[in-house]
Amino acid sequence: MLRTNLFKYCPRCEQSKLRAEFNKEARNKDGLARRCKLCSRALHKAWRDSKPKAPHKTTDFGPWFDPWRIKPYRQNRVRDVVRAASGPLLMSEVAAKARLHIYTVNRCLLRLHERGLVSRHKLPMRVAAFCWKTRTRKPGTGTRMLYVYSWSGPVESSPNRP
Repeated sequence: MLRTNLFKYCPRCEQSKLRAEFNKEARNKDGLARRCKLCSRALHKAWRDSKPKAPHKTTDFGPWFDPWRIKPYRQNRVRDVVRAASGPLLMSEVAAKARLHIYTVNRCLLRLHERGLVSRHKLPMRVAAFCWKTRTRKPGTGTRMLYVYSWSGPVESSPNRP
């Protein structure tokens, strides 16, 4: 003979199910939710899908937002520094010459690299790595990748030349 307190009736799917298939809800007399977990999940999904999608607070600011949008004079300053350089430059050198923050320079260089105006080369560099045994840094024990930037866009001729 089955014990009746092992089962509960779900009014949405119209089935008797095990009590373990219901969420807990302390305000009800029996301590369980009215609907089974599957029905609750389906109702919640339908409600969530019916609501308009809100933009994400940190990444999605709408269709007009360009995450690479930087004030043009800053990007032009970075472009001019890289273009005027006789050889490849490190990002820190570009930041110092352009007098801009390193994060701004990084975004500008990536944007210029995407457009094909700046070429980026990855070079391994030996650095002092931390040794857990001696709790000190040992010079030349680690390798870090370093980016070097150089101008690869069109070269403008100067106005003095014929």
